[in-house]
Amino acid sequence: MTSRRFRIPFHGRPVEGYLEDYLESSGRTLSVDEAVRRHGNRRIRRAALNSAVRDLVARPKLRGYPPRVFISYRWENEASKDWVRRLGDYLRDRGYRVDLDLDHLIDLGPQGVEIGQYVARIVDCHIFLRVVSRQYDDLREWLTEEMELATTAWHTGQRQIDVLKEVPSVDSDPVSLYRGPNLEDVFAGGYGATLVVSDPRDDVVQVDLSLAPDDFTPLDALFDYRGIVLSEAEEADLVAMLERADGLIDARDGAGVLDLLAEHKHLASTDEYGQVMAHGLALTGQREQAASAAEAVLQQGNASLQTARDLCLLLVDLGFEQIALLALCRIRAPGSHLDWTTAGLIGDILDDLGSYRAALNYYEYSLAHARNQSDKVRATQLSNLGFVHLVRLLDPTTALPLLQEAVEADRTVETAWINLVSAWAVLGRDSEAQKALSQARRALPDSERLRILGADLLAPLRYQVHADDPLPPSTHQCDTCGAGYLIMRESPTCAICGTSYRCDPACPNCGQAEVLTPASSSATCPTCLRGTPAPLSDR
Repeated sequence: MTSRRFRIPFHGRPVEGYLEDYLESSGRTLSVDEAVRRHGNRRIRRAALNSAVRDLVARPKLRGYPPRVFISYRWENEASKDWVRRLGDYLRDRGYRVDLDLDHLIDLGPQGVEIGQYVARIVDCHIFLRVVSRQYDDLREWLTEEMELATTAWHTGQRQIDVLKEVPSVDSDPVSLYRGPNLEDVFAGGYGATLVVSDPRDDVVQVDLSLAPDDFTPLDALFDYRGIVLSEAEEADLVAMLERADGLIDARDGAGVLDLLAEHKHLASTDEYGQVMAHGLALTGQREQAASAAEAVLQQGNASLQTARDLCLLLVDLGFEQIALLALCRIRAPGSHLDWTTAGLIGDILDDLGSYRAALNYYEYSLAHARNQSDKVRATQLSNLGFVHLVRLLDPTTALPLLQEAVEADRTVETAWINLVSAWAVLGRDSEAQKALSQARRALPDSERLRILGADLLAPLRYQVHADDPLPPSTHQCDTCGAGYLIMRESPTCAICGTSYRCDPACPNCGQAEVLTPASSSATCPTCLRGTPAPLSDR
């Protein structure tokens, strides 16, 4: 496992840089006013936002005791601000912590840098609530930044809720109001309904208050927190405990982890305490107890996305892949968004369990949603895809362009180079294999794996792969998304989740033993979770 296990992945270094980049100049520290005169006000304020985002995501993110809500709205007039203030008070009465600029931006700081630092709180919130009004589509500074951050936070499990306060103007384009995915149908149901809540499995929930904007009770179904409540000081103590635990886990000091937990028994009811307990037990050799502790947190169904992924990784390390896979599949309820990181993790586990075509589906999904991530992330996803085609499905021809794209995206991903060299060797293109190996060694001169990889290891790959007959083409195809599956007698499909697998008594995707024969057509496609894998011969 990596360090930062309790932290959310976020975007890379911003183009505008960080605030300290502008304040440190020519060997001396500039004041904010001097930096503004030299670089411009907007650039400095945006840099302050970037610094605050970086600092927030560098620390552990809690599940929320209670969850925190960030309200985004357009400053139009005093009446609109008063309405939003009453909305914030209502949500607090429902048990939530609310971030509202009217409460926090009393002092804007020099040149308004505090505005950016406040907006950065979006990445630390659990719910992003947009108040849509007639003028909301006229996005201006800070509203645009809020939308950008919310879109990124959405990929890390943040809940998104849209509250329609007023019907937009006639010439307004509803789609232009949003910058996040899956929001184009916000107004599809028309206006005037007191409450329009989409299927709870959808990613974005919309509530229409336009007929009675002063009646907030339609929000009660979405905002009703009755869980653990910690003071802000106790939450800070929990964050500090997680930061200490992170170092102890990296040092593999299991006894130190358990001692740390003994000092913080007052936090034992939190998911994060159970998370650290599972790691402590694993490090002290208590494998079964560690798995039970991890499963106990996951079964509650309230863990944050980051905690759930971390515990699933731990379960995989402990050899409980099916428990981990079932927990990850719960994250993806039918119809819901699945973030690229979780999709890739599901693909890894399915690959380990021998469900190669199902793994391929998840890797492809992960790559599609990682296109806007860093070059290294995209290169890793491409390498995963290439590996499955090359090694699992014995298809080096399909693997080759994926692996070439991977090393072009980022030349520091070691596995991408190894897979590319192997693909050339499997195809019998020895000169290209040697050329790629030389390029890889120049890109990663300290790589031990690349140093020992040579012609004597590459040559047998050709014969190893071609010694077996390639897998036959897909026998079934999803009637909704077109995903192909190989479903034979020894490769049945799970009746619950639809994942095909080979030679295993239970489905690796959900852990259930009930399976389908090829003649059945009631399985749900594991790619889109809507269609069924129908035999190609029937189409």
